Amino acid sequence: MVQEIVGQQESSEQKPHEADGSNLLSLASHELRTPLSVIKWYTEMLLDGDCGELNADQTKYLRTIQTSNQRAIDLIKSLLNVSRLDLGTFSINPTDVDLRFIVKQVFTENRSILDEKRIHTEEMYVSGVPGMIPILQLDKQICLVIIRNLISNAVIYSKEDSAIRVDIREKKQGEEYGSKILSDDSLVLAVFDSGIGIPQEEQGKVFSKLFKASNVTNEESKGAGLGLYIVETILSKIGGSIWFTSVKGQGSTFCVAFPKHGMPKKEGRTMLE
Repeated sequence: MVQEIVGQQESSEQKPHEADGSNLLSLASHELRTPLSVIKWYTEMLLDGDCGELNADQTKYLRTIQTSNQRAIDLIKSLLNVSRLDLGTFSINPTDVDLRFIVKQVFTENRSILDEKRIHTEEMYVSGVPGMIPILQLDKQICLVIIRNLISNAVIYSKEDSAIRVDIREKKQGEEYGSKILSDDSLVLAVFDSGIGIPQEEQGKVFSKLFKASNVTNEESKGAGLGLYIVETILSKIGGSIWFTSVKGQGSTFCVAFPKHGMPKKEGRTMLE
């Protein structure tokens, strides 16, 4: 079972040979994945009662271990994605993709925290043909990374009893959406939240590595500040774009344009996660 959990890392990615910063980061991240995956597996076994019934305190402590371990695993994934993007070793494999299904998948992944914070979710789809959203030639995993980062940020930084809305709509070259004029015929995905927002004077740093706004509290600060850097870097390499509007204390809207001609195929040693 442990081999099954960690085996994916051995199958597709070649270990780096040069001792530069990005390669060392990739190597260190690989070496950390195995012990973290083992901790995850054994924690799940204990919580499932495979080694006997747990009392309330034991369950509480194991849940804390499980949450902290998952944060470490998510950080490793982000570090590996940064390394793959910086080194250009990731692949792009376009297939038919309906972005609506990816949005629903990510909302399902975040269901527990959405329910805990009593956040209402809405989805809106607008196209030239009512009820129809174009199927584009995109890499499904790359789309998942992009949408997962945007929705996860909206969930983390939204207030209790608020709402998150995702819009997907067709836009033609030269049309304006938000603060941007589209350079290609695109399918634009926008994530709206009414969370803490980003201070105006810090908005120029949003897509830089390790950025965290000054109004983020310790309780909210669960990520490494790499998600938006990863999204912006991906989009710059596939011909897409990302932009946003935000008001401190009122919320943010992040928009991503996927060109309707799709993503270019690219050979690489591994996929993004």
